[in-house]
Amino acid sequence: MNSYAIVPGTATSSTVDVWIGVMSLNQRPSPPAAAIMRNDSTGEQIPVTGWNEWLVPDATAGIVYAHLVMTGLAPRSRHRIELIVGGAAEAGAWISTLPDRLPGFEERPFTIMLGSCFCAAEDKVGSAGKAFRALPPALRPELKLLCGDQVYLDSPFYNFLVPHTKGGLAETFLKNYVTTWTQSGDLQGYQQILSDAPAFLTSDDHEFWNNAPFPSFSVNTWTAGGRHDWWELAAGLLTAFQMFNGQAVRRVDVGELQMLVADTRIKRRDDRTDFLEPADMQTIESWIAGLTFPGILVIGQPIFQKKAGFAGNIADWNLPDFDQFATLCRALLAAPQPVIVLTGDVHYGRVARVVTHRQVEIVEIISSPMSLVTGGGERSWHEPPGEFPADAIPGAASLPVETVSSWKRAADHFLVLELWQEGGRLRVRANTREMNPDAGTPTAPVYDHAFQRMA
Repeated sequence: MNSYAIVPGTATSSTVDVWIGVMSLNQRPSPPAAAIMRNDSTGEQIPVTGWNEWLVPDATAGIVYAHLVMTGLAPRSRHRIELIVGGAAEAGAWISTLPDRLPGFEERPFTIMLGSCFCAAEDKVGSAGKAFRALPPALRPELKLLCGDQVYLDSPFYNFLVPHTKGGLAETFLKNYVTTWTQSGDLQGYQQILSDAPAFLTSDDHEFWNNAPFPSFSVNTWTAGGRHDWWELAAGLLTAFQMFNGQAVRRVDVGELQMLVADTRIKRRDDRTDFLEPADMQTIESWIAGLTFPGILVIGQPIFQKKAGFAGNIADWNLPDFDQFATLCRALLAAPQPVIVLTGDVHYGRVARVVTHRQVEIVEIISSPMSLVTGGGERSWHEPPGEFPADAIPGAASLPVETVSSWKRAADHFLVLELWQEGGRLRVRANTREMNPDAGTPTAPVYDHAFQRMA
């Protein structure tokens, strides 16, 4: 039996890249003979062609998928689209284009969802999707930044304490993706998040395995051959489901606001030298150095972090454990304009900042998790290190790190960021939405600040 899904991908002020998937766990899926994407807002009908496939080794299950770029749309417009197969609507989604400029403070803000770390096995009732659907219209995201661990291929961990065949891994991984991408119910389920508004998705370790590309608790990762096979399968599924186009660094602009989205996992070297290709790091360096207005950098792990040290052999290596981190630190410390770093991974929310010697703010906003994985440890919030960089880097003077919000929660949540332009300032307001709110859940914004364009 086939399952269908639509996920809006990257967008501009006039286009949206739409992903279409046809999945099957019990037979080889085939591309629909006549599939049409219908824009219910305009009546436009576009044939869906150019199908690709990913199959388990014996070809008895898999996914066929395609991309369709919808063009000629008005800036900041919202459209209901449906996939029509054989005359029947098999899947639907809401697409929206980005603003062609940042709104002023008297206008509706540009809204961005930030989230990471969703384990479908630990959210069987669809709480994340329910929290998303319950957002008031004013906080409905116009762009989603899902910065890693959209799936947990190595969960539950105890299933991987024994070896698996390559075919067995493939079937397990495919089922994990299909379960996550099709999770739905009465206005709940992760599909509610995936199918509403464009998204930039980046991977982290659990799109592969804990601490990938290094050995982990999973028996299959203990040998070079086992890691190769696992990585090959996981990378194929990442390409098939998460709209990965081979680029580790992607840029999106809204008026004067420049955003750079960097995947710090897919090119990570197992000798702990680089987490990005040198050319991609040069792109980040040039982007930071060329900012003329406060910018947003999206990455997979925090920068206000210490080296993992020996624990990295068991848990996960942090960005500071890589030689290349020094290059990123120097670039940020020399930034001509404020940089807001958006990230996840660590299973708590936090806002912290550094003020450089140029009096430029570097602010890090963390949102994690949306659904805490089994074996993810006790829920606990952690202060940032006292300095950035926390470990000495030649040519980079360490500066004090300040926690700038009273929001100190370790709960399943995501953030909605509201952004305005106030002359030469970028105003950012962060709102948290928890999956299981209680008396301690913040009701007011957890962060509200205006970043000044530097002269």
